Amino acid sequence: MVPFILRSRIALFAFFLMFLIPILEQSLRGLTHLLVCNSDAKTPFTLVVSEKGDPLMASSARLTRDVDPNPCKGLDLNLGARAEGEDRVAITVPISNTTTYGWQGSVRLSLGNTTVPVKIGEIPPKQTREDTIVFQLPRGLHELDGSLLLGP
Repeated sequence: MVPFILRSRIALFAFFLMFLIPILEQSLRGLTHLLVCNSDAKTPFTLVVSEKGDPLMASSARLTRDVDPNPCKGLDLNLGARAEGEDRVAITVPISNTTTYGWQGSVRLSLGNTTVPVKIGEIPPKQTREDTIVFQLPRGLHELDGSLLLGP
């Protein structure tokens, strides 16, 4: 026979545990923070790795008048790329914070069917944080784009 006080504590514990089930079941897919804003990069890249020479990189951005280019107000992602040899490309991932609040930021890079999370970490107010990722690519045509993932 379980004492009444113990039964009530077990019931209270089970009640609180019930609210944790959705949190425990959720996958952050490589993120290290909760997500409050998701914005695609404005500049996707096309990378061409030829048999000889450095990779070729092409990029373009489309601007439209009525569409807000940055749904994450005050935070901006501006991807950059450079050749690092015959089959290597370095992607620079800077996030600029022009707000008066600190944010946690990461970027989800998509290269073909592969997704790579890049942790930038805390971005203090009025500052920029960046990371550089080097990809070794096989010969051929590759498309790279990114998404800005922000949290408190």
